[in-house]
Amino acid sequence: MEKETFDRKTLYDLVWAEPLSTLSQKYNISDVGLRKVCDRMGVPLPKAGYWAKIQHGQQPPVKSLPEDHYGQKEVILYLRDENHPATVDGMTPQAAMQQILERDHPAELNITGKLAEPDPLIIKAQATLLKRTQYYREGDILQTEGGQLNIRVSDPQINRALCIMDAFVKP
Repeated sequence: MEKETFDRKTLYDLVWAEPLSTLSQKYNISDVGLRKVCDRMGVPLPKAGYWAKIQHGQQPPVKSLPEDHYGQKEVILYLRDENHPATVDGMTPQAAMQQILERDHPAELNITGKLAEPDPLIIKAQATLLKRTQYYREGDILQTEGGQLNIRVSDPQINRALCIMDAFVKP
């Protein structure tokens, strides 16, 4: 995959030349991911409606690049590989893989929604995820400890995540 390195000024010029949705199709990054990169690098973005105004011949104001920035100075973006598009037959690569797994291995992926005789790895992960510290706030993402299955999940999805992982761990 080809890559390009952008400093703050070059990235600024890029995001003011083309919409993020267009750039996300060119580079292997989502428009939300690109927005986050710009935020970390202190690069201002066009406001909503900017590109519509440009299309209709208006010249909306352009925010200047702030001089004082102490965060990230450059980013590497990878060009999207045309041989590996973002969608395959209208599905994301993950959805296509899920469809293949469900078709080729239906018995192995029997996820019931209830843990029945869970694997010891799942039992340890469950104990960790259900443990609350004094620093836990509702909406926080919970995660397992080092040396356990790597699971990061929101509180309402703990059981679902454990059932899915249990289906993959069991022989």
